[in-house]
Amino acid sequence: MTDWRKVMCLLLAITGSGFWYAWPWRAPVDAERWVQIEPQSLQQWLGLAGRLQAARRIIVAAPFDGVMAAVAVTHGQHVKTGDTLFTLDTAQLAVELRQAEATWLKARANTATLEAWVAGPEVARARRMLASARNALAASRAALDENQRLFERGIVAGMEVRNLAQQVESQHQLLLDAEQDLEQTLAQGQGDALRIARMELANAQAHRTALVALREQQEVKAPFSALVVNATASSANASQRLQPGLPVARGTPLVELIDLGQIQVLAAVEQQDLPTVHEGQLARVTVAGQVFQGRVAHIAQLPRTEGAQDAWYDLVADIDLPSLEPGRPLRLGMSAQVEVLVSSKDRVWVVPPDAVEQDKAGLSYVWFREHPNQLPSKVPVSIGSIWPQGLEVAGLRSGYVRLP
Repeated sequence: MTDWRKVMCLLLAITGSGFWYAWPWRAPVDAERWVQIEPQSLQQWLGLAGRLQAARRIIVAAPFDGVMAAVAVTHGQHVKTGDTLFTLDTAQLAVELRQAEATWLKARANTATLEAWVAGPEVARARRMLASARNALAASRAALDENQRLFERGIVAGMEVRNLAQQVESQHQLLLDAEQDLEQTLAQGQGDALRIARMELANAQAHRTALVALREQQEVKAPFSALVVNATASSANASQRLQPGLPVARGTPLVELIDLGQIQVLAAVEQQDLPTVHEGQLARVTVAGQVFQGRVAHIAQLPRTEGAQDAWYDLVADIDLPSLEPGRPLRLGMSAQVEVLVSSKDRVWVVPPDAVEQDKAGLSYVWFREHPNQLPSKVPVSIGSIWPQGLEVAGLRSGYVRLP
């Protein structure tokens, strides 16, 4: 190619470049964004922080006043159901039991006497006295009547008649006294007296039975498999270890048993979240990377701190432990993350919040199409709850919604 032709091509290239850069630039129109929607099953979880605790723990106290005869456990020991914890000497209890036995025997005899009172000797004596008074009065009246007739015929003196009349009056009074005595004697074995005797017998029987039951607790055993803690003579003196010969009073705390087979998590729920939680809800507990299923067992009625500005309430969730990994045991006091299922719905339509628009009348709608090649159309929707996945709406079906 000749030199002039090369110069012409270069000039044309430069001129074309100038026109290209001088032409007004327009950004390309963004392609429309469409999101596919399908019905979903949605769950909303409330996250809480907590710590592991035993679901069951009891304090075993001395069942009666006595002296420690033998101690079979130590602090930190694991025991099984029925294992002996300690044994008490029953010498002092035996004295109380004998006294209760004597009281019971007396009460039983007294009650039996009153229940058979009508046929007893006291009532028989009173009846004999009454019969004797009646017979004496009848004889005196008969003699008075006879002497009265003789007096009227002038055979006997008036003084004898008057003496018999006084005798009849006296014997009539004796009859009244005998009747009253019989009535009072019968009353001694009836009414309040009999009820009191029966109540005293019942009390004596209950006391005797209670002492016999205490004697059966001479050897105190574990009611369930547990960990023994605080094997001390009293909570006030934790350094005093249980040992034979140590006197203990009834009700003195001796050992605490913790059931490690039933674990709970204790968490705190804030006041504003209380309306969303209730007993029986599903819970998901994560401890040291292990996930366990459970349920809310209890929600406290009173806040942790009375009068606090931000009230927090204890929430206890039971944990199912079938999936406990070998070699990774749970320890009481370990921190745990608790998620409580506060809401759940099936076949819910959820769209991004930006997909919902409003017309001039304030009605909500979305641009919708069933297939990617279909022309979009406005579809009215009603707004529901807000979920972490998006905005719940009603009035849609499977397809695509457009984002602005």
